Amino acid sequence: MIANTIDTEARTKRLFSLKESASELNLSYSTIKSWVHLKRLPVVKLGSRTMIKAEVLEMMVQEGLEAVRDIKHKDLTKKDGGSQHGE
Repeated sequence: MIANTIDTEARTKRLFSLKESASELNLSYSTIKSWVHLKRLPVVKLGSRTMIKAEVLEMMVQEGLEAVRDIKHKDLTKKDGGSQHGE
């Protein structure tokens, strides 16, 4: 039981690169990059790397792009203190 909780937490905290995100969503890399540039997707910046949280990708699959576009910067930073955008 505890192992399942840990596995679930690890999966939701996983970060995907833009290329991995494109692959997971079956979209082109340029589409994902464009959405990030237009601030349609909330991202986490790790130095020069731009990453997307697994929970954001999961929400996109379940509810569509509109669901994640409404996520505010402060909503994601509360959880882990990372630098993100989505406003």
